[in-house]
Amino acid sequence: MFAKAAAKIDKGSFEDIGEMIEEIEKLELYQDEGEGLIVRIDAFGNIITNLPGRDESTYLVEIDGKKGAMRCYPNYYSARDNELFLIVGSCNTLEISIKNGSASDKLHVKTGDKIKIS
Repeated sequence: MFAKAAAKIDKGSFEDIGEMIEEIEKLELYQDEGEGLIVRIDAFGNIITNLPGRDESTYLVEIDGKKGAMRCYPNYYSARDNELFLIVGSCNTLEISIKNGSASDKLHVKTGDKIKIS
């Protein structure tokens, strides 16, 4: 992707790769507290939040007024099949997953939804 953009810029101008923006908007991707957002849902249906992972084995999760306890595992192998669980992702934020399933389909959530994890 970056190589294609660089080649277009080399042969023309920045406008050749996209629309110029006037103002840069800073996104608050990481929250320090227990209330945050669903920032992404990946191709597997894993729910990526902007809440940092901590060294805890169980968390209380609240989405759309529904609460429940979820275990946090160090890897996908540790979870049981079809179990909703938390894992700390590569950006050190909490992700909700289902082993061999789609957490977003199960919980009916979308990017931008609010989430509380404590």
